[in-house]
Amino acid sequence: MWTKYREISLILIFALLIRLVLFLFLEPWNSYVINSSFFLVPDTKEYQNLALGLLNNHNFNDYNYFRTPGYPLLIAFFYSIFGIKPWIIILFQILISLISIFVTYLLANEMFNKKIGIISAFIFSIEPHSVLHTTIFLADTILILLFLLSAFSLYNSIKKEKLSLLILSAILLGVSTYFKQITQYYLIIGIILIFVYNKTSILIKTKKSIIYLIFYFIIISPWMFHNYLKFNHFQFATTQGYNLLMDNVSIVELNIKHKTIKEVRKEFRNIAKNSLNENSNQFDYSDTYHKIAFEYIKNHPFIYAKYHLSGIKNFFLTLNTHTFMRHFGFVNNENPISLYDNTKNSFFQSVNLFFKTKPILEILIGLSIAIYLSIIYILFGFGAYFIFKEKNYFLLFFIVSIIIYFAILSGAIGYARYKLPVIPFYTIVGAYGFNIILNKIKNQSLTKKNI
Repeated sequence: MWTKYREISLILIFALLIRLVLFLFLEPWNSYVINSSFFLVPDTKEYQNLALGLLNNHNFNDYNYFRTPGYPLLIAFFYSIFGIKPWIIILFQILISLISIFVTYLLANEMFNKKIGIISAFIFSIEPHSVLHTTIFLADTILILLFLLSAFSLYNSIKKEKLSLLILSAILLGVSTYFKQITQYYLIIGIILIFVYNKTSILIKTKKSIIYLIFYFIIISPWMFHNYLKFNHFQFATTQGYNLLMDNVSIVELNIKHKTIKEVRKEFRNIAKNSLNENSNQFDYSDTYHKIAFEYIKNHPFIYAKYHLSGIKNFFLTLNTHTFMRHFGFVNNENPISLYDNTKNSFFQSVNLFFKTKPILEILIGLSIAIYLSIIYILFGFGAYFIFKEKNYFLLFFIVSIIIYFAILSGAIGYARYKLPVIPFYTIVGAYGFNIILNKIKNQSLTKKNI
């Protein structure tokens, strides 16, 4: 048994040590750390407050429906058992991240072979942003595992034509939506994969797609019915309307009008208030934000597309060094260069500004991440080319569709953490590319020796 799993076991031990070192450096049990940097990010504060509200009230009466309920419920569950100890959540997330590494190994092994699985697991185990987020009080680490398991099940259900795996994929996708709403539209990709690559009749493909939809809906429907009964809106959360207007559209507006993000948001809020009244609920606000945003996009389609494409660029290229610095207490304030203001700059202007304004430690962290990403993206390019050359179109479309899906939905900002769910997938392709290049170098060396 040890011989069979020796390599992956060593990688998991190595990954655990890295994360425990960061955990000990962070000291999340220290009250000063918790009050000064641990909950400095607004999202982490909100998750903490929502969890405490659920713990104390045992209901959703004062809940902010901008957040899906999965992560606050999980936190509240752990707090009910261990007391209000955020470090318990971080340890749990470290465990979850190790499981994600192992699942990446299994998926790569299924797609290629054990060697690719080992390489993929190692690369993923040291990926800077995924390592960082295991110690941040956010839902992303759990989302990675849930979506990875769902995608793994979907891949095998199509490849092996197993209905049980398709049902499992739908269930896991539904559970992942409780943690981050971004996964809810992946159903469309799943159905396309079923119709294009499932080797059965149209009737059976249709039946499978319907089953896929039904089981996903069974999982998410309790929360949607809850929202319908309470707010008369059959929706999962209020995230979409707010993000579309206050983040994505606001970026376009601040660049057109040369205003700050606060000024732009204030103007949009005032416009929304004209369509609302004192009885309007959170979902009414979200719907109104949504309508204003779509009207704006309709009136400025090309300039919005420009900034949305810029967000996709950020999705892949943002180094997110300020989060490393802030989270581990190297700086006590928010990043002086706002992500919103940074959208005004070209890529080269952003690079120049980075070197001019950042402290040396942050520059070194940034360079390390940039080198890592450059290598992985180049290897991914080679891997994708070889997969295409081998005519393994199902595998290529399966992975590329996941990457494109999350990249498009990341919006005009393109936070680095929005990329987290796709990291295992491009890592696998990168590992495949690395292995082929390595084999070609070895073969050339052997040929020269024989000559």
